Amino acid sequence: MSEPTLQGIQPRSRVMQSVFEKIRIAAAAAAPVLITGEGGTPRDDVAMALHFASSRAAATFATIDTPAFASGEAAAHLFGVERAGERRPGALDELEGGTLYIDEIAALDRDLQAALARFLESGTYARVGGKKARVADVRVVAATARDLPRLVEERAFHEDLYYRLSVVRIDVPPLRERREDILPLAHELMRVTSERWWKRVDILPADALRLLEAWSWPGNDADLAAVIESAVQLARGRKLDASLLPNALHEAAAARELIRIPLGMPLADAEREIITRTIEASDGNKARAATLLGISRRSLYDRLDPQKK
Repeated sequence: MSEPTLQGIQPRSRVMQSVFEKIRIAAAAAAPVLITGEGGTPRDDVAMALHFASSRAAATFATIDTPAFASGEAAAHLFGVERAGERRPGALDELEGGTLYIDEIAALDRDLQAALARFLESGTYARVGGKKARVADVRVVAATARDLPRLVEERAFHEDLYYRLSVVRIDVPPLRERREDILPLAHELMRVTSERWWKRVDILPADALRLLEAWSWPGNDADLAAVIESAVQLARGRKLDASLLPNALHEAAAARELIRIPLGMPLADAEREIITRTIEASDGNKARAATLLGISRRSLYDRLDPQKK
């Protein structure tokens, strides 16, 4: 067992320190784990941190990326196949004592969801086309960016599977809620990307950091990684200059400079003022203004005119 890290860093934000504490607690147990979070958040990294902090660390960690499988193939990959002319093991056969990470669990079809729920309940399964009950000691960790309780209500996700997966739940907060982690994460991304491209970019100036910390990051960690990789490739020396960052970050900073809220202005009025000024700074483009503010376009309209809700 080892102390968990996430994307190679120890978090500074309280919300991610709370996630780490849940990883430590969950690592000591054997129950299934459900990891939730917006697209682009490091759900995969949380799953790996959980595995390597557990007593299963010496065994195999394997991932099933469910959206990558055509209909029917996921069951064969997970449970294996045993029918005339075909006999092959599945992930559960090969992961004894290890951890199976199922990415985007909501993409599984209903029959496979039911079969997985039965495995979580009994520890047994049958290969596709087979009847023999098999036993496997495999910990299941699943992740999703979707609203599983709503899918359960709509009968689009198996209720039993949801409750069996939710024995332990770890919610990964979006990057905009853990801005204290942006600096160490940016430095780690610079290091990794520099190694990949045979460069040495390891200086992050204060003006560039201010842009990174102020941006809403709608694509979360994956968004930051893409921005850093692009800037590292463009850098001519060791410095990741602010001019190498996307225009959207500079536009957001310029919009913030235009906003001055008088002390004592009612909160609702201040919010509308901020939105109005951001729309003006975006040349009337409400979609861009919503992105700069880190809210949806619908939310922008609702906040401008709450009586129309």
